[in-house]
Amino acid sequence: MRTFFALAVACGFVLPAAAVADTYSYFYFSLEWLVDASDSIVEVTVVPSPYTGNPAASTVRVKGVARVIKQVGDAGPKEGAVLPCHVAGGDGHRVLLFTRPAPNQPGKRVAYCVFLAAPPADRQGDPFARLPFHTSSFLPVPFRDPTCVAIDQAGRVLTDPVAVVRLVEARVKAAPERVSADGRNVKVGPKVDDGDDHNLLVPVESKGKE
Repeated sequence: MRTFFALAVACGFVLPAAAVADTYSYFYFSLEWLVDASDSIVEVTVVPSPYTGNPAASTVRVKGVARVIKQVGDAGPKEGAVLPCHVAGGDGHRVLLFTRPAPNQPGKRVAYCVFLAAPPADRQGDPFARLPFHTSSFLPVPFRDPTCVAIDQAGRVLTDPVAVVRLVEARVKAAPERVSADGRNVKVGPKVDDGDDHNLLVPVESKGKE
C-alpha cells in the first residue's frame, strides 16, 4: 500500500515512510485533538525564511503575537522565535499556532499552524485536497496554500477563519488546563468515494466510525 500522511495542520512532525501500492492512506489531525494536545495556542503572524530547497532546514519566524488563547505553564512562542516549518513565501501570515513538547525528544517542540486567511470566493473543488500532507519521513509539512483549512472531529473541513477560532476558543474554555495527546483514529473522507483510506485523529472521548 502506498501511504500518504495528510496532516490537518502540522510542521516538524515525524512520520513513517511511504510504501508503494495503488491506494493511498491519508492521516489528519482534528482541531479538537490539537487543542487538547497543545500546551500553547497563540494567534501570531509568521514570516518564512528564504526557501533553500531543503524542507528539513526551513524555518518561520514569529513576527508578532496578537493574543494568547491557551497557555499552560511557561509554554508558548515569543516574538522573534524561530520554528522549524516550511510555509509559502510572503510578507507574513496570520495563523493560529499550536505547540507542544515533541514526543520522545526532550527539549524539542512540535509546532502546528492553521492559517487565518479566508480562501478566495471562487475557490472550487474538494476542500480535503487542500489539507496539507506529506510523503516523506522526517520532513516538516510544507504549507504552500496560506488560506484557512482545518478539520474538526466530525470530519467537517472548515475554511472560515471565524468558525475555526470559535471552535478552538470553546474547546479551550471547556478545559483550559488540559494537555493530553490521547487520541484514536476514525475513518473519515470526502463525500465522493475516491477509493482511498482517510483517517482522522480525534480525542479519545469522540465518537465515530472505527
